[in-house]
Amino acid sequence: VFELKKFPHDEQNCSLNLESYGYSTNDIRLKWSSPCVEGFEEVELPQFRVIEWDCRNSTVVFTSGAYDRLLLGFVLKRSVGYFVFQTYMPCIMVVCMSWVSFWINYES
Repeated sequence: VFELKKFPHDEQNCSLNLESYGYSTNDIRLKWSSPCVEGFEEVELPQFRVIEWDCRNSTVVFTSGAYDRLLLGFVLKRSVGYFVFQTYMPCIMVVCMSWVSFWINYES
């Protein structure tokens, strides 16, 4: 769930959980390789920047058995410049264009 209280100056904590529901730890073991994620430095999103990420392993126990889980948590910071050019600037331009009608002589 995104927290939008500080929009557009917000940071979002996101997580990705990978788990095998069909195979328990007796059948398959999941673990991150080293490094766990490659390419986060090159990720380019128009609205966000990836600030940090964290990789973890865990084992979850259910009544049907124990299952490995890979957890990837990352923090996204919203780019304010994107909203200035995509939202605020067009709104300002529309308002300025509407003012032009007040400057035109009505007898013209």
